[in-house]
Amino acid sequence: MTLLAIFLWRRALGLRARLVQVSFGLLCGGIVGNLVDRLRHGHVIDFLDFHFGSYVFPTFNVADSGISVGVAIYLWHSLRTPAAGSSR
Repeated sequence: MTLLAIFLWRRALGLRARLVQVSFGLLCGGIVGNLVDRLRHGHVIDFLDFHFGSYVFPTFNVADSGISVGVAIYLWHSLRTPAAGSSR
């Protein structure tokens, strides 16, 4: 569903800048990776598990990392790029 929404609204999302294309590539790759896990195994397989002393970081996978990094890049780019038509 998310991939369909990205496809339908790709112009409104401003996917012309190279950095935004990279961020959405990471996002879409992560979505597809988790979808493949769900279809093949019935659930997403998280296998990266980090412990820092007594703190246990939530377990995740490479697809989750792609989604998180893609969203972070898009937010960073959006916050530092003035909106079209703004007075800045």
